[in-house]
Amino acid sequence: MINCNIVSDLLPVYLENTCTADTKNFVEEHVGICENCRKLLEGINKENDTENTVLCEDDKIITEIINRVQKRRTRTAFIIVAVVAVITLMLGLIVSATIHLRHSMNPTVYEVEDGVCNLTAGDITVDSENVFEYVLFTNYAQISVTVNCEDNFEGIVYLYNCDYPDDFVMLSQVNNKDNSVLFTGLSSSYRYYVDYSGDEDVELILSESRTVSFWNSLKTVVSEILGL
Repeated sequence: MINCNIVSDLLPVYLENTCTADTKNFVEEHVGICENCRKLLEGINKENDTENTVLCEDDKIITEIINRVQKRRTRTAFIIVAVVAVITLMLGLIVSATIHLRHSMNPTVYEVEDGVCNLTAGDITVDSENVFEYVLFTNYAQISVTVNCEDNFEGIVYLYNCDYPDDFVMLSQVNNKDNSVLFTGLSSSYRYYVDYSGDEDVELILSESRTVSFWNSLKTVVSEILGL
């Protein structure tokens, strides 16, 4: 019984492997012949195994939680960066569109040669029989021609480049239902003139037909960025 008490006290250091070789041999010899001490040792080993298993499971749970937190932080950081980038892009587009809108509302009127009508400065109203005499300049890359006639009519509007007067650049049919035509893709480097042929003499309104609105300015800015 005395040996059992001694072995019971020695089991912790035996299991921790911090005892001397003699002590280890003494414990193992006693456990080999004492069933009670052997059961006690087995019970302690089972408890240690259970504790180790619980600790391993706890470590797995903690590791899984840490991984989830890291993934959520990474996802949150990505979302924040994406949102900031989108907001920055939108603010940049809004500022650019606002600047473009101001320029559209107050376009720069460039000086042109004598005898050239600058459509940026304002619209021109002229009879169709004399319209070909007007040399036109546009800084908006387009010229609009509107036929002003209360009666039924049919006609054709021609656009010419003054550098190549032998052939028209574009043409479009007009009538009382569709009385306006817009010639686009023009250049401020050239000068243009318009001619009209139809059933009768009509009044023509020549302009750049500027569309002044925030959304149109935004569309223009986006098109310039995308190179459209």
